[in-house]
Amino acid sequence: MTRFVDSSAAHRISMFKFALQVRLICFAIALASTGPTQGASSNLEKGFLHPPDSARPWVFWFWLNGNINSNAITADLEAMKRAGIGGVAIMDVDQGAPKGPVEFGTPVWVDLFKHMCGEAARLGLQVNMNNDAGWSGSGGPWITPALSMQKLVWTETTIKGPKDFDGNLPQPLAVRDYYRDIAVFAFPTSDAEAASMRNSAPKVTASLPDPTLDTGKLIDVDPNTSLVFPRPVPGKPQFIQLQFPQPFSARRLLLTLPGLSAHKMCHGELQVSDDGQAFRTVREFDAEAPAFSLDFNEVAARFFRVMFLSAEVYLEQLTVAEVDLSPLFRIENIEEKSLFVPKKESPGKPANIVFPEGLAVAHDRILSDGSTYIGGRSIGWENVRRHAHR
Repeated sequence: MTRFVDSSAAHRISMFKFALQVRLICFAIALASTGPTQGASSNLEKGFLHPPDSARPWVFWFWLNGNINSNAITADLEAMKRAGIGGVAIMDVDQGAPKGPVEFGTPVWVDLFKHMCGEAARLGLQVNMNNDAGWSGSGGPWITPALSMQKLVWTETTIKGPKDFDGNLPQPLAVRDYYRDIAVFAFPTSDAEAASMRNSAPKVTASLPDPTLDTGKLIDVDPNTSLVFPRPVPGKPQFIQLQFPQPFSARRLLLTLPGLSAHKMCHGELQVSDDGQAFRTVREFDAEAPAFSLDFNEVAARFFRVMFLSAEVYLEQLTVAEVDLSPLFRIENIEEKSLFVPKKESPGKPANIVFPEGLAVAHDRILSDGSTYIGGRSIGWENVRRHAHR
């Protein structure tokens, strides 16, 4: 039998066999690679379900103001281990918490730190810490006053001209006996600016029950003398009252309140009265730093009362060192701009601005004993400021 074969059909069959062989080879390669891919996927899933210690998160661990003991340390670490934490970064901080029995760096504190290290090793946790108490690093006795943070300080002296002045100017307060003079500035002032609350001899009274207390400490220009009040609470406020023989004009209240901070704030208000009976509120305030000032629209009255209405629970008692009322209106928000307080609000615009051409600079006339000479000019009152950094 004769068999006829179409050459074109044979070619198509050959190409089909070749394509089939290619598909079989690709399928074999796919089968060969399936095992390792599944293994890698399985390892990734296991890593998520059971992460290695190197992948576990760390947390900040705040030791709050000496409130620590061995049992609490162990309980905290075991809880962190159960939660999957890999390590801790310890920071010994205040945060406004009541003071505890264990002061940073004392032998008791060191013993507790050693206990913590042993417990962390037992649980497989890593430990790191800030290198001193608080938020700042590298603090310690090796930081001398000259290397530490400093600020500008000043005193003011009012003299009446025209005349030559040759005498001592009061030195601004110094911290840890570090003080360096910068300059002495003299500029003209008005009679109103020369007015002083202390020259008006106000009678000072307070809500403290002891009548023998020396309320004069509140206006003696000495921040080291003070009166201590109970913590004000709603319904049991504390107050300081200034009574003047004649109406006194003021638009600025200054308070020195040792012990206040952002976590130990005090809420209050300034009140005035003409007869000492009916008082009206001038402005409310939140004091949150030892250096506090409050600006308000100018008011004249015989009675000024600083009412402390409430305070944070962390403030155990209210200490007041200085109270001053002034007719001056200084730079708005000066405490905030000087970084004395974290935040502050005061309305209005600064008045009685002294421009550079009105300054008489006498920085090269300060002698070693603090005496200063300033030549007299044909002006009225003169305000002399001694500036320095400490």
